[in-house]
Amino acid sequence: MSRYIQDVVLNQPADFVAFMMNDYLSKNSFTLKTWKGAPAYVRGSFASAFFIEKYRIMTWSYTNGVLHLEACLGGIFGGEMDLSGAWGWMLKDAYRKDIEQLIQLLHQPLPNTATAGDGSTATDPTAASDNTYYTQTTVTVQTTDNTKAATTALVLGIISICLFWFPYLGFLVGIFAIIFYRSGKGSSQSGKATAGLVCAIIGICIALLIYFLNIVGTVMGIV
Repeated sequence: MSRYIQDVVLNQPADFVAFMMNDYLSKNSFTLKTWKGAPAYVRGSFASAFFIEKYRIMTWSYTNGVLHLEACLGGIFGGEMDLSGAWGWMLKDAYRKDIEQLIQLLHQPLPNTATAGDGSTATDPTAASDNTYYTQTTVTVQTTDNTKAATTALVLGIISICLFWFPYLGFLVGIFAIIFYRSGKGSSQSGKATAGLVCAIIGICIALLIYFLNIVGTVMGIV
């Protein structure tokens, strides 16, 4: 097992951390599944992992003000890759930057909170004490924003169609457009992400068709 592992001291309210983590996981298309016999948040499907995307795997826990986070990329046969190294660096770099952005958001200062003497965070005494602070009290916080991913999905989807004369490249760009779609569809610009997905599917289909026609043309030429 090879994973990206972080223990981050936050000293934030537990319900805030849970809210932010669930927001990130939802907007990035993670679902709770079983991975290697244990519960984990997983993004991707067998079809997507079979090509380039790989599964995104994440587990997390929050105890005594410390966030323990584990993340990796997974293959269809259960192999894992951490988020460093040259192999698959584009996928690793994108995932690692998403996590770094999430950690920055988790460090944001909150209204009506103060650090207690024991290092924990004391909330407004009028807030509920049953871990419902952020559902009972309106608090505006900055959450995960994937609008850039939506725009990138659209741009890559259009490019994949324009590369019809280079089927290998068009196919590759189309796959990356789908990867960014998975993040962008949970943003405020989900329409762009969806348009990018449609363009990517068209680009991939054109690439496969031209590849098939090239094979047929080669065989016919040989015959």
